[in-house]
Amino acid sequence: MKTRLFFCFLLVQAACILTAFTQQTENPLRVETYKLANGLTVYLNEDHSLPTVFGAVAINAGSKQDPKDATGIAHYLEHMLFKGTTTLGTTDYEKEKPFQDSIVALYDKLAATTDENARKAIQQKINEQSTAAAAYSIGNEFDNLLKSIGSTDVNAFTSDEMTFYHNFFPPNQVEKWLDIYAHRFQNPVFRSFQAELEVVYEEKNRSMDNFTIAIFEKFSDSFYKNHPYGQQTTLGTVEHLKNPSIRKMYEFYNTYYVANNMALILSGDIYPEEIKPMIEKTFGPLKPGNVPPFPRYEEKPFQGREEITMRAAPVKVGAIGFRTVPIGHPDQTGLDVLNFLLFNEGETGLLNELVLEDKLMFAGSFSNTLNDHGSSILFFVPKLLGQSLKNAESLILDQIQKLRTGDFEEKRLTAAIQEMNRSFQLSLENPEDRAETLGDLFVSGQTWESYLQYPQKLEAITKTDIIRLASEYFGDNYLVLHSGRGFPKKTKLDKPGFKPVLPKDGVKSVYTKYFEKLEEKQTPPSFVDFEKDLTTITLARGNSLFVVPNPINDIFELEIRYEVGERKIKGLETAAGLMNYSGTENLDLKALKTKFQEMGCTYSVYSDNSYYYITLTGPEKSFEESLTLLNELINRPVTTSENLKVVVNQILTDRKISEKQPSARGNILMSYGLYGKNSDYLNRYGKAELKKLTTDQLLAFHKEAIQYVASVHYSGKKNPKEIEAAINRLYTFSPGQKPSESPSVLPLQQYDKPQVFFVNDKRAVQSQVYFYVLGDTYQTNDQPYIDAFNSYFGGGFSGLVVQEIREYRSLAYSASGRYRTPLKIGLPGALVTYIGCQADKTAEALEIMNGLVKDMPKKTDRIDLVRANLRLMIYGGKPGFRDLSSQVKTWKEWGYTEDPGKTKLPVYETLTFEDIVSFYQKKIQGKPVLIMIVGDKKRLDTEGLKKYGTFVEISDKEILKR
Repeated sequence: MKTRLFFCFLLVQAACILTAFTQQTENPLRVETYKLANGLTVYLNEDHSLPTVFGAVAINAGSKQDPKDATGIAHYLEHMLFKGTTTLGTTDYEKEKPFQDSIVALYDKLAATTDENARKAIQQKINEQSTAAAAYSIGNEFDNLLKSIGSTDVNAFTSDEMTFYHNFFPPNQVEKWLDIYAHRFQNPVFRSFQAELEVVYEEKNRSMDNFTIAIFEKFSDSFYKNHPYGQQTTLGTVEHLKNPSIRKMYEFYNTYYVANNMALILSGDIYPEEIKPMIEKTFGPLKPGNVPPFPRYEEKPFQGREEITMRAAPVKVGAIGFRTVPIGHPDQTGLDVLNFLLFNEGETGLLNELVLEDKLMFAGSFSNTLNDHGSSILFFVPKLLGQSLKNAESLILDQIQKLRTGDFEEKRLTAAIQEMNRSFQLSLENPEDRAETLGDLFVSGQTWESYLQYPQKLEAITKTDIIRLASEYFGDNYLVLHSGRGFPKKTKLDKPGFKPVLPKDGVKSVYTKYFEKLEEKQTPPSFVDFEKDLTTITLARGNSLFVVPNPINDIFELEIRYEVGERKIKGLETAAGLMNYSGTENLDLKALKTKFQEMGCTYSVYSDNSYYYITLTGPEKSFEESLTLLNELINRPVTTSENLKVVVNQILTDRKISEKQPSARGNILMSYGLYGKNSDYLNRYGKAELKKLTTDQLLAFHKEAIQYVASVHYSGKKNPKEIEAAINRLYTFSPGQKPSESPSVLPLQQYDKPQVFFVNDKRAVQSQVYFYVLGDTYQTNDQPYIDAFNSYFGGGFSGLVVQEIREYRSLAYSASGRYRTPLKIGLPGALVTYIGCQADKTAEALEIMNGLVKDMPKKTDRIDLVRANLRLMIYGGKPGFRDLSSQVKTWKEWGYTEDPGKTKLPVYETLTFEDIVSFYQKKIQGKPVLIMIVGDKKRLDTEGLKKYGTFVEISDKEILKR
């Protein structure tokens, strides 16, 4: 599961777009809304641009509805809704029920017991009853059924306001999807409660390793002194997690999971009139109920400047919070614009200016508009040396004063509205984003039609309105947080001494037998046509152009991708950063960014190991003018040493913040394990080298990069000939372009014996654990078997890794494993697995993963599931129009002349379990295993780790160049 903080951004668009949105013919943004007799709200968004459907069910209840003495229950319930019902996930519920009833009673008893020895005895009885109940339960059956119909991204999240269950699935499986999603909310059984609690603990551990969450929770606690927004957290307190109540969870479910408090959302390749009877049949039986009104929590205005302090970050961090308005308030649109004038992607906001002018290390803002209250939060990072939090705060307040007094140009407001329009359009291109927006609208009581009325409200916003809003909401009453450098004490949860709960495998429930008999609509798969779905044009000097039509809106995206990266040109990352802080011969940095924003466009320059990217996005009407300006920047950049100083300091600050996180340190160690001294973290510029770089050096790196051959990717409304002519006329490529250096591939390390690499991190609550096994030479005909192995071994909740480590034994929140294909044919692949678990579970998790890698369990009955999943994923796997040309280019580089799904599908259909076993035996089994661990040495048995191979403790300086 994933948990997110709920930041509802209601963006806006210009009135000229409204007409296009309200057309009823072939309009992918049209939404039909209606209710069933039981009160269930249905949203149907028909969009045939891709052969896939995003389906979701939204519950109008989130963590703010948690009982005060049982915080975290909404989120925990989200987990339990994956465990089945009285007829799904069980072989015999009547025999299972007495054990489940006993577990409910025992948890009530646990909550009333304070004596630690007595609590341990009760928990042991719970474990005994859970083990007995598991004799009748079937592991991951719900997930297996979704997998059997080709579902992907099966997940859910809980926010302050909502719980949201979702996944993608092929269009021909809509009837089966509706049936199982309706069934999951009828007579659910919260089985595996004790085991899943350990998974939630692990999720809590992950949050405690993230300092930004600690800061946000501290800030919210003081911002909302009464409302659950601040007084409760989505994950709940550790104390409440130690005393969970199944009875209260059922009460929460029965109260809020009723039809009139739920919404069904389908976005994508659907035919509404065809599926409405299916919806009535499946969701019609859900029962309505009386949902209690949510109480009103008043929040008094701040009394002048209120301050809280803490020490919780690797660098100094500050935040300023102002009370604003809840969703639907008449001032919401104007406040959206006001916040945009402070901080935006185009870097033209008043807070952006503080960074561009080297007055602050970083500054930004976001509007947290919720159902009951609203806030605008401005955050900042002072310069690393010589600047106090108080001084940085004063600079932020000075920028706010400019809005209060009207000290900004009218054209800045006009440009902001235009850029917000573009962002709005882009946010509605994806079925998933549209569906989540509909979920937000549902729980806030808004309609899709009202969402589309924002353009008229936006047009009415004037400079006078901005001055009024800034004065009224961004006045002298606010909350300030100052966090100095430090690392607060973390609550560490001890591993319980429970036996693993192992449900049955290879058996079927009553519901599954029924589900398998449901008819499927037989439709042919939709493959990418290299000739019809896009146009490929060869430009001069070896460059190529890919053109893909945009069926949604009038926003173009252009990417010029030079085929050289950071591994070939050391310092290219810094050069790219400097280009984003450069002007031209005619426009300085501020004027350049303002000019792009006036056109409604944004640009970006960045790099990775293999490529150097120049991107441009905006309305079609601005294409040629913005491309002309981009060409001037790329080919004749002008910058200053002050700009370079900003870029270098930002890189160093980012490193200082990110590389203190356990997850980042795990990635650094993994890179060292896979690539040794060739690791990118060892071959980058260190702090001293970065500070010695000059603008001339970095501009030289940039100019070297743009001498390489490039591919140009365009998605928009213009036809291929127009784009080809515009590129040839308006953009200058180097006359003597160098051949491609991409993709760049580092040689994988080969180990002749098992080894364990360990990095000590005394602050880590969780251990980061990686396994690595070097495979053998890869050829494209290996791919179907790699797909099959990955589906069986690491495929979601029903893959071996997650099932054995998380679902059965609750040893980790996050676990994964897959065989990685190299970027080039003829190079070796590799198995890489990951576990994120609390320290005292590390030894047991290691033991299980080691067994999976060295002697993969052979569950032959799963082959039908693997085969069906792979086959049906082909049906819904076509790339979207923004990603299509990049995917096709990659396929062509691999030697494909058509969609590889065409060659993989016949292999999937005849796949046997012996094929998976053969792949595993050839590529993985019997080869030396490298285990890499980042964790707290005091909480780990390092002596015990030596049984897995030669133990090597590694210091930070051996794997990371600072």
